[in-house]
Amino acid sequence: MGTPAWSDRDYLISQLPEDSIGGTLVWRSSEEKSWLTAGTIKALKDCTVYVFTLKAIYGKETIGEATLTKLEREGWEDAGEVATSFPNGEDWQWISLKKTIKAGDVNLQLSTVSLGKNSVLFIFK
Repeated sequence: MGTPAWSDRDYLISQLPEDSIGGTLVWRSSEEKSWLTAGTIKALKDCTVYVFTLKAIYGKETIGEATLTKLEREGWEDAGEVATSFPNGEDWQWISLKKTIKAGDVNLQLSTVSLGKNSVLFIFK
């Protein structure tokens, strides 16, 4: 742990799901809050992609149960605990999801869910 979550901020990843440790973090700037565009990454072998996104900030929910249900229907499953450091008072609460993908151009596009401008981190392992 202790890896910066973004290339342009000092906030650190302080907790990850055990099975994601040792994977490759897609390191982006904090301004890149969107889901990965199809074809941005090529998986050299079948792997698991882990997605971490804010569930709540300032005590206000940003992703509710309806969205989580839709993500599950699209094949995403809970991956375990994840946490980062955050500015005083913001209380960032993250969720982590995982999905097995095949080798080749990665297409993680969501068909029933939009996460808007929610921060999203990706690890491939």
